[in-house]
Amino acid sequence: MRRWKRRGSKAASAAVFLAVMMPVAFADTIYETYLAPKQELPTPAQLSQGPPSVYGTETFNALATTSSSGGTSFISTFGNNGAITGAFSGVFGILNHDQYGGANTPTPVAGASKYIVTFDGTTGLHVKFSHTNAVPGVNYLGLQISALDAGNQLTLYRAGIVLGTYGPAALAKAAGTCPTVKGAANPYCGNPTTGENTGEQYAYINFFDLSGYFDELMLTETSGGGFEADNFTVGYLNPITPFGTVLVPEPGSVAVVLSGLFGMMLLRRRRMPAQAA
Repeated sequence: MRRWKRRGSKAASAAVFLAVMMPVAFADTIYETYLAPKQELPTPAQLSQGPPSVYGTETFNALATTSSSGGTSFISTFGNNGAITGAFSGVFGILNHDQYGGANTPTPVAGASKYIVTFDGTTGLHVKFSHTNAVPGVNYLGLQISALDAGNQLTLYRAGIVLGTYGPAALAKAAGTCPTVKGAANPYCGNPTTGENTGEQYAYINFFDLSGYFDELMLTETSGGGFEADNFTVGYLNPITPFGTVLVPEPGSVAVVLSGLFGMMLLRRRRMPAQAA
C-alpha cells in the first residue's frame, strides 16, 4: 500500500505540541518552545550557551532509505564525538524527502535529505540516550516536526518513568490554523522547501529540562497518519537558557507552562550578580 494511503485526514486540527504532564516520581520543569517559520534547525549561537555545553544533530541523511516500517535499529552519535549517543529502535522508516518531511537544512540541495517516520501507535519509535562522563545527562532535545496531525504524540522519560507526554492540540495559538490565519497565509503551513501540503503545520520544537535530565524519547501515531520528524538535536546545555517562542498552552496545561516560566525566573535570579548596598 502506498504510504500516503495510510494517512488519515489531517487538517486544521494539527497544531504544535502542548504538554499534558502526568503525575510521576520526578517533578522536572520542562520548558517548550518553537522556532521561527521555516527554521529547520537551531543556530550554533542558540545552542552554544557555554564552554561545558555539548550538542549534536542526527539528520538521517546518511542512512539507507527503507519502507515506512522497514527501519532497523541503529546508534547515532549526533556528530558530537560520542559524548551523547542515541539508540533508535521500534517500528519506523527512513524516507526520502517528500511533501510530508525531509528538512532542507543543513542539506542545501532540495530533495536530497531524508527523514524518520512512524505510523505505529503502540511500539512507535524509541530513542534511548546514553552519555559519557563528559556530560551529566541530556537536558535539551529539539526536532523538526512535519505535517502535524491529531495522532502525533511525543513522550519523554527518565529511568523508565514518564516525565511528560505531548500531543497536538486543535487550533493552537502558537502556530495558528492552516492554511491561513486571519486571511493571510500562515508561514508555518506547508513544506518549508517545496510549499506543498499547506493544510498541515511544520515547526521546529524544543524541549528544555530546567531541573533534570531525560534519557528516552518515544514517538507514536494514533490516528492512522504518520509522525514525521527530522534533525534530532540533543545536548547538555550549561547554562540552559531556552530559546525560541514559548508554546501557548491549552487551558488544561496552563500550570505546566507556568511552572516552566517560574523555573526560568529562578534561573535568572540565580545568575544576577549581587548588588552593593
